Amino acid sequence: AAVADVGDAEGEGHTGGLPQAIGYDCEHRYFLAGSFRKWIGFQELRHVGDGVYEGSFRMGPRCRESFQILRDEDTRQVFYPAGGDAVSATKPNVPLCGPDAQCRTPDGTRRCWVVRAPQHEVVTVQLSTLGAHFSVTVVSLGPGGIKHSS
Repeated sequence: AAVADVGDAEGEGHTGGLPQAIGYDCEHRYFLAGSFRKWIGFQELRHVGDGVYEGSFRMGPRCRESFQILRDEDTRQVFYPAGGDAVSATKPNVPLCGPDAQCRTPDGTRRCWVVRAPQHEVVTVQLSTLGAHFSVTVVSLGPGGIKHSS
């Protein structure tokens, strides 16, 4: 991980003796992209608390939707599940990858979370960004209810 000394008021090049990650004080915005939008444009996640962002979408007639999360609307800063293939429902506790530009397989298939639930059901996606640790939780409270994290 890249680190940089941020300096202090006296210009000593440190803060309490600990280096700070580059961009540690930058405010990012997060967005959903997915099949529920036909992969056109982005839906901004709402900031709901300390490092927590949330968004939701409604399940379509195929009862399967897929999505990725982008940081700052940048397609080179994408969060996606390890091994996500845009077809199979994403399993709970799959490792989270990104943010980076490796969100497609060599054959061009998107690496994304896939949710299966009844049509019209609302699915909530929550991104936690505490420090350098990121996690994603997907929740659906309807009859086909799911809750899992990455």
